[in-house]
Amino acid sequence: MILAGVLLLLQGASPFTNKQCIRNNDDRRLRELAAEPRAGIGQALLDVALKSPVWAYVLVPQARASIVKTAEENDIPWTKAKTWLKSHKGAPWNDEHRRVEVESEAEYPEYYRRSFHAYEDGNLSYDAAIEQELASRSIGARNFPAYGERGEDVFRDAFDIGLSKLGAQVKSNDDGSAMVVDFGCGTGTSTRRLAKQYPGATRLVGIDLSPYFIDVGTT
Repeated sequence: MILAGVLLLLQGASPFTNKQCIRNNDDRRLRELAAEPRAGIGQALLDVALKSPVWAYVLVPQARASIVKTAEENDIPWTKAKTWLKSHKGAPWNDEHRRVEVESEAEYPEYYRRSFHAYEDGNLSYDAAIEQELASRSIGARNFPAYGERGEDVFRDAFDIGLSKLGAQVKSNDDGSAMVVDFGCGTGTSTRRLAKQYPGATRLVGIDLSPYFIDVGTT
């Protein structure tokens, strides 16, 4: 969920400038610092477990507890932040009428409704949307342990550097307008980063298939 999807840059106004958190020549170092991917018998057993009822009733709670623990141990306030988000009285996830409206708005492909991680309804739930950025930061800390709570930032910095190397830029229309579109924006993590990277854009649009993620991102 993580994650930012395809970036489309349209009608921009100024040359690309990138405030790098890591230098371009640190690409190899970044790969070295990443945790080793799972493989072998352990991964094979995990794949089997994911397809069995054991996953939902035993492994899901354990996996969830593990990712929350990773977050808290890396100074990512999972419990406090989630409680704060869910407590907003005017938020759409606390409005039963809005919940019904969202669920009846459109049809979604089958894969989009499949359960994943700890979310039975897949991407179509407020629980998944509310926890998306917290989960991303926790996974970043796990995958880049040398950076702790900044692991996800380091990961995303690599994409920023990649865009810079490719010469990504936006150019303005005759009237000075400039637009950046972020496809698969989730709750807006990547969209907010793009706003900082392309200050010359007069409009920035984030698009995501899940109205729940959009609700959280715009609240």
